[in-house]
Amino acid sequence: MLQPDNSFIRTFEIGSHIADFNRELLPNHLFNLLQETAVSHSEALGMGWDALHAKGLFWALSKIDVEILRMPKWLERIRIITWSKEFHLLVQPRDFFVETESGELLARVTSNWALVDLEGKPHLIEEVKDGLHHRLGCDALEKPASRLRKVTEGNWSEVHPVFYSHLDLNQHVNNTAYIAWAMDNFDYAFHRQHRIKFISINYLVQTHPDDHYRILQQETEPNHFAASIFEAEKGLELCRVATVWTQAQ
Repeated sequence: MLQPDNSFIRTFEIGSHIADFNRELLPNHLFNLLQETAVSHSEALGMGWDALHAKGLFWALSKIDVEILRMPKWLERIRIITWSKEFHLLVQPRDFFVETESGELLARVTSNWALVDLEGKPHLIEEVKDGLHHRLGCDALEKPASRLRKVTEGNWSEVHPVFYSHLDLNQHVNNTAYIAWAMDNFDYAFHRQHRIKFISINYLVQTHPDDHYRILQQETEPNHFAASIFEAEKGLELCRVATVWTQAQ
């Protein structure tokens, strides 16, 4: 729902199909809900997938930082508040708050989006500025989305194929799939013993059907991990991921 301050709110209930064995929302599905809220906001402004696709354009997520204070729980109802901020040439910042219905803050998010054509070429945000309505003077996080470094040493995962379920409307790997890949790179015992507190991602190259990927990951300090995901055959770096964890209570 559009708000007078140019923000947008969607509500969700955490179903069992998106919760883990801790009865908490899976991280990749948190990203799914953030994305759905951003999509709904764009649609409400007349800047959604159909309108942009008619011009040969679409929104692509380039960077995102997510600070998790508490992960939503199974059957909990939450609201996600999102708003766009003043754009800079090729970058449209978008922030989010994730809250309970009673107003408890669960997560703070900042992200950068690019306007790209079907070949992946970036376009000036100026081209669609008339459809953008910004919320001024409100930042979910103090700093812009992080610029991460390429990981050059660490432990390699096995090679994995890109599956049908990883693909989005544009026949590229959905940005939320990379989160699932990164989470699956930690074993079951690690997830039993830890809780995710912070996720940062930089998306670099679009991944396509029939590609294969592998992950190079290192622990940079206790409970801090950095990873680069590569296309396995050509060695192209697809994205960078940083995660921070705490010990489970």
